[in-house]
Amino acid sequence: MARTTRPASSEYAFDVQHTALCAADGTPSGWFGIQRTDNKKVIGVSSEKYGIVKNADVIDAVKDSLGAHSSTLGDFTEEVSVVRDGSRMYGVFDFKDFQRDIPLANRQVGDVVGMRLTANNSYDRSCRISLSVGMLRLACTNGMTTLESEQGLTKKHSLSVDVSFIRDAITDCITKFEASVEHLGKLSKTSITVDQGSNLLQNLTDKKIISEVVRVGVSNIWKSGTIGVNTDSDQSGNLFNLYNAATQYLSREVTPKRFEYGNKVDKAILSKLTDASATPSRFATLVAEPKDKTTNDVVATA
Repeated sequence: MARTTRPASSEYAFDVQHTALCAADGTPSGWFGIQRTDNKKVIGVSSEKYGIVKNADVIDAVKDSLGAHSSTLGDFTEEVSVVRDGSRMYGVFDFKDFQRDIPLANRQVGDVVGMRLTANNSYDRSCRISLSVGMLRLACTNGMTTLESEQGLTKKHSLSVDVSFIRDAITDCITKFEASVEHLGKLSKTSITVDQGSNLLQNLTDKKIISEVVRVGVSNIWKSGTIGVNTDSDQSGNLFNLYNAATQYLSREVTPKRFEYGNKVDKAILSKLTDASATPSRFATLVAEPKDKTTNDVVATA
């Protein structure tokens, strides 16, 4: 059965407050609810040491800090959403003018990507305040993640937390973006047949790294030979294009409805493909024929 997804909302700038929680007999529990002031919903529970950082403060800090990088990054678009009644927030900033070519094997012209920054915050202790870097494939606007370390890009919700760290984090993200472009290019140097790609997806499913629904969706794109736009790079069989098939499916069918899950799966797939491109034995294991080869690639819903 498909998981029911509560809709995301663009209303992120609501105020919240700590509200003392009591036991059934009225005695203080020592815990505090994080309550929205607009609709009175409690969207998180914390101790008195938990420092609330408002969504609007995080987004404002990002936009204020971007001013110092405007000459480098150019214009950007933003989309901010909250999920789970507002308990989690993510703000996506795309920089299509800040472009880099992914160096692809056997091609004079690389695949062009722009930079993507994602700001995260929560009121339910599910995640820290963070800024992460990704990429946007400009040929088809597929989002791509990175495997770069997030050290220095996150902060705990302590009483002394200060969002000013975001200014330096943006500088770090630019550096990590440049490194990630080079890493993606290495995937194109590992050739793979259509059948090997299908085996790889099934093996990832058997290991519970991706779901059967995701496997079917990615496999249909991989086998169709129409990844993104119909160019020579899209038709060649290599790990980079298998990753493109994954990001195409995730960006269009999963992430718009389940942002966190989509990004988690994206990063898991990229990690396995990166390992496979660097280690021949891991590549051989991933593309080996699955023990149970009875797979049906049919239309499935996320």
